[in-house]
Amino acid sequence: MLGDTRYGECSLSLTPSDAGALIGGLKLEAIPADPTWASSLSQLVRFKGPGCAAALSSPIERHGIAGRPAALRLAGGSAFEYLLLSLDPRRQRACLQVS
Repeated sequence: MLGDTRYGECSLSLTPSDAGALIGGLKLEAIPADPTWASSLSQLVRFKGPGCAAALSSPIERHGIAGRPAALRLAGGSAFEYLLLSLDPRRQRACLQVS
């Protein structure tokens, strides 16, 4: 977490099996690399920048969820606005960004 915001990011090792479980469990959408693809998730990727994803090798896969979904609800009733997952499948590394 940074300051008093809900933004946080972390780099982690993630096997393909664990990545699939995370993507399926949170119902993350694939985010195409196509810069013309218009969605709230692709806009988040452009706005938030790479963060810890800058350390990943190309090509990377991106998945995300936005709009304070139930999957990101906190115990107190509030929810994170979005979650972005950037994956480097060759090195089994990932960057997780949430706010």
